[in-house]
Amino acid sequence: PKVVDITGQFQLSLPLNEGTAEIRASKALHDLNTHLVDLIGAASIEGAGNRLSADHIRVEMTEQNKVRQLKGSGHGRLELGRGRAFSGEDIDMSFDPAASSLTRLEVAAAAGSPGKAVYQEQTTGGENYLEAARIVAVPQKEDKDTVLKDFRADGSVMFRSQPLQIKESRAQHLLGFMAPGGEDLEKVHLEGAVSVVRQFDGKSPGGAIVERLTSEELDLRFKPGQALDQATARRNVELRQTSASIDRDLTARDSVEVFYREGQLDRIESRGNSKLIESDRDGRRVVSAPSMDAFYTGGRVNRVTASHGVSLTTEEKGIKRTSTSQTAEALYTAGQLTEVIQRGDVRIRDEQEKARLELRAAASRYDPKAGVLALSGGNPTLRYWNSTDGAGAGQETETTAREIRLFRETDQIRAEGSVRTVLNQNGDLIVAESGRMEGDRKSGVAVYSDSPRITQKAGWVTGRVVRYNSQDQSVQVDEDVVSDMTDQQGKKYRVTSQHLVYDRQSGRARYEGQVEVTSTDMNLKAPFVDLIFNEEKRNQVSEVQAWGGVEVVQGERKAKGPRAVYFPDTQKVVMLMVEEAAKK
Repeated sequence: PKVVDITGQFQLSLPLNEGTAEIRASKALHDLNTHLVDLIGAASIEGAGNRLSADHIRVEMTEQNKVRQLKGSGHGRLELGRGRAFSGEDIDMSFDPAASSLTRLEVAAAAGSPGKAVYQEQTTGGENYLEAARIVAVPQKEDKDTVLKDFRADGSVMFRSQPLQIKESRAQHLLGFMAPGGEDLEKVHLEGAVSVVRQFDGKSPGGAIVERLTSEELDLRFKPGQALDQATARRNVELRQTSASIDRDLTARDSVEVFYREGQLDRIESRGNSKLIESDRDGRRVVSAPSMDAFYTGGRVNRVTASHGVSLTTEEKGIKRTSTSQTAEALYTAGQLTEVIQRGDVRIRDEQEKARLELRAAASRYDPKAGVLALSGGNPTLRYWNSTDGAGAGQETETTAREIRLFRETDQIRAEGSVRTVLNQNGDLIVAESGRMEGDRKSGVAVYSDSPRITQKAGWVTGRVVRYNSQDQSVQVDEDVVSDMTDQQGKKYRVTSQHLVYDRQSGRARYEGQVEVTSTDMNLKAPFVDLIFNEEKRNQVSEVQAWGGVEVVQGERKAKGPRAVYFPDTQKVVMLMVEEAAKK
């Protein structure tokens, strides 16, 4: 006969492995000419620990009755050894008849159906699960067992793995390569709308962490024992890490490489328009740079570096700060940010509702815990603008020094070494120079010490300590005060004293303590002296008032008395209460 119709149970030697295979089906047809066997209805072939089942199985054999191909159609399932199984609408198995070995395995879902081709594997570390529209595997024979050499999945791929801590990964295509022995994954390549979610339990140093990665391509490399060694993502990459204490979101145009040590994060390298966003209880930080690296110890970040042009934005307590530099480095302790270092043309902008601060230097160092920003190198510059009327008008000052420190918690500023402040006061340019300066942004007071000197168009003043208030435009100088000025009429004055208070709004400068006033036409000594300036011309002295025991020398004339008034316009000195003092 050419066709044998078989019913019932029978045995057939198949070279899947050593031994025989048991075949079950509701009906079997054996075509002796074509060497085809069709198993129809609840069909299965089982032997040596492997089992193929489907609604319909076709067996294609050689003339020597060696199996060349097995095809299962309808609810196909293939179990390879213990704990590994493929399932799908269709299963196609190709064999090398001469070597009696399986050479190719393809599992596919039904066309147009929501079903999937699936591979499941149970290991001592948990389950590996893969589903796609089509799965193709290349097996190899290890001793008596058939194991996987590599595999491919195409179309709406989803892969999860408990041993690899992969909660879920998705892509359009997946390539997997097994380590020698076929037990462990060595490399996985995903391509097309890739997304991977990994979850670490609360035993990790940073607590429970969820890691989400998306890209166009992704390569995963594993060490023996299924420990993740390296992940390389390419094109439009986003890596997001979420924990109870901090959220980090890293994006890159070109690539992100993630390196692991003993299953924990060790290093991250990001290239191409990289951006890192950190959010925690203290605020939000955004770092952008072409190149960015992060280093970890025990799974916790300890250092982040950025280079080739860095932009940093922070938002803390309602205050937004931006900065740029050539490089930046952030240091962490126990996962918490402890220091930020920027180098190379550092520019920092600090904006508040009614004030703006701009800083420039060769390098900066920020301590988040202390709230201290220190600038050094390259002639550090601080430019400060504050509103004077709440409607847009304001006052601007610029300070340079060898080093500048900004205390963000207290809004204080300290500058040391060759300090120079330039400010515009109602059209008058004022320059303050000293070895040290301490300023308070809230009160607008700046204190200059270590040989301070204030200079403006009309003259200069020195002393041991100079206090300048930008809000009420007043100057206070203490100890060894020397003031030298030339008014708009060309008249020169030199005043020495122990204390000076100048109030621009009232147009009055008060000198106290061993005051001596010297001008081109007179010399005056008294404990107290006021220089009163013209209301319209603030640089022009209109009157000099002295009291407390006055001595005046004007040419050959000398006079003494309790009070005296000098009028520069007429060069007259009026001594007050002279006769009354003589009678007493």
